[in-house]
Order: sequence, then C-alpha cells, then structure tokens
Amino acid sequence: MKTGHLINEVFWLRCIACLAVTFGHALQIGNTVLAFLSKYKKIVFLMPFVLLVCTLLMNKFFLIDQSSKRVDMLLYAASMIFLFMYLSSKVKKTPKLIITISNYSFSIFLLNEFFFLVFLYVEPPDFMNIFSYSFIVFLLNMLSSIITTAYLLNEISIGKYLVVKL
Repeated sequence: MKTGHLINEVFWLRCIACLAVTFGHALQIGNTVLAFLSKYKKIVFLMPFVLLVCTLLMNKFFLIDQSSKRVDMLLYAASMIFLFMYLSSKVKKTPKLIITISNYSFSIFLLNEFFFLVFLYVEPPDFMNIFSYSFIVFLLNMLSSIITTAYLLNEISIGKYLVVKL
C-alpha cells in the first residue's frame, strides 16, 4: 500500500466533515435526508468501512490509478458525507474546531496540494504504523502548516489575493 493514498484519504475526511456539518445544519432539505439516514443508520455506519476496504483492495490487486475521479472514490466520499451528516445532526452546537476549519476552508483547499507534496516525501518512522503516521501528518498539515500559513499570508498586504481574505 502506498503511503500517499492513505494520507490523501485522511485529508478527504477533513473536507467531508466540514461539508457534512454545513449540510446537516444549513439545508432545508436536511430534515428529509436526516430522516432517511436515521431509518438506515446501520447501512450509513457500515458503508464507509466497506467502501474503504474495497478501495484499498482495488488499489492493491488491480493497480488502479490513484485519483479522486474514480467511481469507487465518489461512492466512498458520498458514504462519508452521509455518515458525517448523520453524526453532526446529533450534535446540538457546532464545535469551535469545525468553525475554524470552515473559516479557513478555501485557504485549506488552495494550500493543501503544496503541503501534501511536502509531506509525501517524508517517510514514516520505523516505530510508527501507517495509521498513526497518517493521523499525525493530518494534524500537522491542517493545524500547523495550512492554517498558520493562511493566517501569516493574510498579515501581508497581498496575502488576501493569494489565499483569500479570512
């Protein structure tokens, strides 16, 4: 299994979680969707894991090109959106971390590829498995590098044109 693909999926979770929270709290149609998700909550919880396993198996055995444009990634992303929508509907107040991520979302989108390429060349230490390494890289990428870079770039006069005014 290639390290970059799993890290990319962890970064997808961040975007999907913010999108799901937004859908769960803002859309009028949300109640209808949430009723549907509540009715089939076992499937909502099961599908992301099933589709993740299918995606990883296809990568391993069929050597499919790693891209977000694949049908299996589309299904996986949709299942994660539904899962986070369902989970976020159970939360009454939006957490401050989600609000912060939402405020920086476009900057995260613009800077993510740059930092993804930086972390792609960093090999995990021998004492760490791929899952813990991916989680740590996710936190480093989102909290320290992207948000800090976006904040610092907004401090200079042309920063708002580079990463959007915060």
